[in-house]
Amino acid sequence: KAFPSAKDGCRPKMAIDPQALMQERIQRLSTTLSLEEPDRVPICFATETWIASHAGFTVQEIAYDYPKLISACEKVIETYPQDAYWPPFGIWPAPIFDAVGSTQYTVAGSDIDATSAFQWQDSSPMAIEDYPKFIADPLKFIYEEMMPKRSLELGKPWPRNNVAFAKGAVAFGMYLATMGAAFAKWAEVYGMPVLVAGISDPPMDYLSDHFRGFNGIMMDIKRHPDEVVAACEAMYPLALRMATASFGGPPAPFPWIFLPLHVPTYLRPVDFEKFYWPTFSRLINDLADGGYNSLLFLEGDWEPHFPFLAQLPKGRVLGLIEQKIIEAKRAIGNTMCLAGGLSTDLLGYGTPEECV
Repeated sequence: KAFPSAKDGCRPKMAIDPQALMQERIQRLSTTLSLEEPDRVPICFATETWIASHAGFTVQEIAYDYPKLISACEKVIETYPQDAYWPPFGIWPAPIFDAVGSTQYTVAGSDIDATSAFQWQDSSPMAIEDYPKFIADPLKFIYEEMMPKRSLELGKPWPRNNVAFAKGAVAFGMYLATMGAAFAKWAEVYGMPVLVAGISDPPMDYLSDHFRGFNGIMMDIKRHPDEVVAACEAMYPLALRMATASFGGPPAPFPWIFLPLHVPTYLRPVDFEKFYWPTFSRLINDLADGGYNSLLFLEGDWEPHFPFLAQLPKGRVLGLIEQKIIEAKRAIGNTMCLAGGLSTDLLGYGTPEECV
């Protein structure tokens, strides 16, 4: 059986030593990532805001109440067989955003309905004239100009801005401590590893997501191509640092570093090669050389860029792909491990028989 049911032993039993189960699962995932054949197909899935309703909470409750967030996660772990748990990235810690007055996200129960998923608001707080300052010192520019624009409380006069920053830092520290303790508990009690630890964006995604906005970056590659290339190069050290620092420990091949990718499927291959690929491929290779493995979130249609993905380090990358997984297997299956390929529309609206 490729996909054992709970009664077949996929789900943890009390008689099984959690540490032995933990190592068995990590070995299964690591074997698969390295393009070798495991004892069976690993099962993992992202749950996002669905865990709230599944546990009887609103999204607002688990976004503000960390113990409720952990409780919702554990209900999923206890109910559904899987080989690793996907951290609740879709449940953003709302107290942090409230403390700094963030304008980049709409928060459940604050800006939108209490049961709604968080929303990302695309905007362009960085003006086209700001490119030289960004390129000269991106970290200085982010702290002094971008953060006050993206978070209203940080733009208020001193000392209010410092107090807001301190509140946000404390809230973030509480969130990290809570999640770290939960991860340790899941390993000890359930033998359940966490699938991903560190997180970062390739430089061009940082430019689009946080600074120039999607509309801005699409115009810039036509009107200011040299500035975009230079900005991606300037941002690269911070993108790499974000990945390794957020990993939370010494380099290790597991868990994996999560890289959500947003811009590529809107780029022609010629533009992808010029603007995105140089720093993106360097990030993957530098992480691999440093002892890390990566999980790429391949939303949309990546088929035009398969020739580039085939050049990534072999057996060091998992591609979570949304579309054309059969074509991907033929084109890049000898380079990266593939997951996903299931239609979310079908899973959401199809019959059980159609989904199977």
